[in-house]
Parts: sequence; C-alpha cells; structure tokens
Amino acid sequence: MTAARTILPASALPLTVDVIDRETLSRQVAVSGSVVDAVSALLPAFSPTREKITGFGETLRGRSPLYAINGIPQTTPIRDGARDGYTIDPFFIDRVEVIYGSNALQGIGATGGVVNQVIVGAPKENGWSARTLLQGNSGDDFSGDSLGGKVAGLVSVRSGRFDATAGAAFERRGVFLDGRGRRIGLDGNQSEIQDTDSLSFFGRAGFDLSNTARIEVIANRFRLEGNNHYVPVDGNRALGIPATSRRGQTPGQPSTGLAEMVSASLADGDLAGGMRNLWDVHCLVAEFGTDGLAGRAAQHGLSHEVARALRLAAALYGEGARLTPADRLCLRRLTARDGWGRATRPFTRMAFYIRSHWLRMPPAMLARHLWTKWRKG
Repeated sequence: MTAARTILPASALPLTVDVIDRETLSRQVAVSGSVVDAVSALLPAFSPTREKITGFGETLRGRSPLYAINGIPQTTPIRDGARDGYTIDPFFIDRVEVIYGSNALQGIGATGGVVNQVIVGAPKENGWSARTLLQGNSGDDFSGDSLGGKVAGLVSVRSGRFDATAGAAFERRGVFLDGRGRRIGLDGNQSEIQDTDSLSFFGRAGFDLSNTARIEVIANRFRLEGNNHYVPVDGNRALGIPATSRRGQTPGQPSTGLAEMVSASLADGDLAGGMRNLWDVHCLVAEFGTDGLAGRAAQHGLSHEVARALRLAAALYGEGARLTPADRLCLRRLTARDGWGRATRPFTRMAFYIRSHWLRMPPAMLARHLWTKWRKG
C-alpha cells in the first residue's frame, strides 16, 4: 500500500485499513465536492466535516488524521495550518487509502490515522487517452447565489518506456443554502469553501528504466480563493434565528489556500522491502562506520538483529560475509523475486509470513487468525 510505505497487501498489515475505490469515490465526490467530505460520508469513523478549508475539529477515531498524496504528507511539523485536506483536486485522485489508529508510518501527525490520496495511475499501453468532466450544481430554487460548476480534463500518453500525464481543473462554488433556502452563515476566520474558485494543475512524467525499476516526477498546484461576495449576518440563539449572510465585501484580501508539490521517486522491485532497508544499512555503514554501533544496539536489546543486518548487507552489497544458516534463510526470502520482479519461492514466503504473525500474536490467537483467513479465502 502507498499509505503504509510497503508492498504488503492490506491483509498483512497489523492495522485496520479501508480503501475507497475510484468508482465509489467519484460517485460521492459528485455529491459532496471534496475528498474530505467523501471520506466523512463513507466512513463512520471520520467525523462530519465543517465544510471549511481548515480542518480544525475534524477527526478520525477521535484524533487528528494525517493527509497524504501518494504517501507524501501534506502537513508540516513546524506549523499545522490544518488546510492539508484541500491540496489537490479530486479529479486527479484514483482511490483513497485510510489507515486507522495512531501510527508513525509517515513520521508525523497521524494520531488518528492516515488518509492517503492515490493519484491516477500511469497508462499501461502505448498511445494516448483523455478524460473530461463538465458538471454544474445549484440549490433547489436554482438561484444565482447557489450556482456553481466544474470543468476538468486529463490527458495521458505512453510511448515505449516513457509516459506522461497532464491535467487541469477549475471549479466555482456558490453559497450554501439550508433546508429552507436560507444562506448559511460565513465564517471568515476559518476560511470558507462556499463562494470560492479553485484552479488546479497536475502533471506526471515517468520512465521505466527496466522491467522492475521506474523513475517518476509528479507536480501538483492547487489554489483555492474566496470571491468575497458575501458578509456574515449574526443570528440570535434566544430567538431561534440562525446566522446567515448577505451581499457585501469584507475588507482586506479574501481567504486563500495555495498548495504546491513536486515529488521525484525512484522505485525498483529488486529493492523492495528488506532489500531496500539493507541497502540503507550498507550506505550508512560506508559513510559513518560502525564505531559505537554495537554498544547502542546492546543498549536497546538489538545486538542480534543489528549483527544480522550488517552480515546480510555485506553479503548483498559489500565484500561478502560469513553467513549462518538462519542468515541464509533470510537471504533466500529477500531474493525471492525473478528478473521481472515477480514473487517466487512461495513456501519460503509463507513460512516467513507465519513467523511474522507468530512474533506479533500468541499461538492461540495466531491459529484463529490463520483459520479465519483460510476460511475467507
């Protein structure tokens, strides 16, 4: 999964995972208008949204979620502006992966879980394809205040090992109306979604270096700006009068959100999972040496594990090492792929899969878990 930064399927993760597929997401976004609102409507664990740019008060299982695009966190550890839910247009999203529970998979911010937005995939066949969207929306009375619409387009091309995708989306939102046709009050402090325009540009270029290796660059720019056509009108709780809005202009610059992202990645199936981790170990040892490493490993009770990692890294990427029988089994599992990056040695993989669960679960719980997985296919 992209959200978990691993090639393991969701069933192999010690976490609860939900995946909102493209069809379900597109159907819900057509009604709600944003990925955040779609996730809130489809997943009971996500709190109702406030329909603002900022996500203050919106929680996943009672705590703050971390939003990501292709596994890239959209927040910053220095100052959380709480606007990370609106950083890309939903037109460019293929699916949404939600990992429940506090975790450190992305390093920061995921006290409630991770909401990862996976962009549209690269074209697989030579040639070009295109997708467009034209839609409009209004209130029940079709008043001009509530009118809005969206136009978007996406073009993909592939020629041999090279592929590229580019798209743009523009959306105009009118004011929101309640069930009686009254304008909903604006909150200038929290940056409104209503009465705004958004313009988004997306691009991706990739090149397959081999059958298992790929280099890819992704760029995204999303700007959402208020039109400043309305001002708030206070309500009165004692008299049962709700807050609303009227035509007017608020002094100063309208609320604006701007998100820009550029990401470059190099992925190789031959360096999946533990192979990549051992490459990191090899590079760190080559640069910094091993002085003090044994002492720190002993301090944390990891002497055996660190020593094995050093031996395997040297055997794979260095000048070789004397391996134990257990090391050779680990090496057999790490290299269980053919020249095309496809999985091989199924019995070895299954043995290590069972061992991983054995380490996480008591034997009785493990037996029930494996029985349930086998029974459900």
